[in-house]
Amino acid sequence: MIVAPWEEAMRFSIALVALIVAAATTAEAQATQSANTIMRGCRSLVSDSTIDDPTDSFLAGICAGTIDGLAYEASMLKLSSAPAPHAEVFCIPKETKIDQQIRVVVKYIEARPERMHERFALLALLALIEAWPCKS
Repeated sequence: MIVAPWEEAMRFSIALVALIVAAATTAEAQATQSANTIMRGCRSLVSDSTIDDPTDSFLAGICAGTIDGLAYEASMLKLSSAPAPHAEVFCIPKETKIDQQIRVVVKYIEARPERMHERFALLALLALIEAWPCKS
């Protein structure tokens, strides 16, 4: 089977994202990327108040960017003509806005306070899978 160059590049980028998500091994890196840290920014995004604190603003960007990045990668996997096994991990409806996705992630993580020390990206991925599983 011949694989198009863009498909190979996409597979590489997906593998790279997965590696980055799994890579941090130091306690400092894990603390910085933990749900405990990043949820502060997520909560700022779903509140009705203005984000005035620079740290909250930075963490809000990490929160939204992580969730949007996960959604983008999932949508790219669906477009692949030769998807990898288990490529469709979640299927967010096209009309779903980022604020709804953030609320889903916040609700999922807040329901699991014992997991707040874990990486935010992993918990966000699990939240999106649970909320929008692909129908086979």
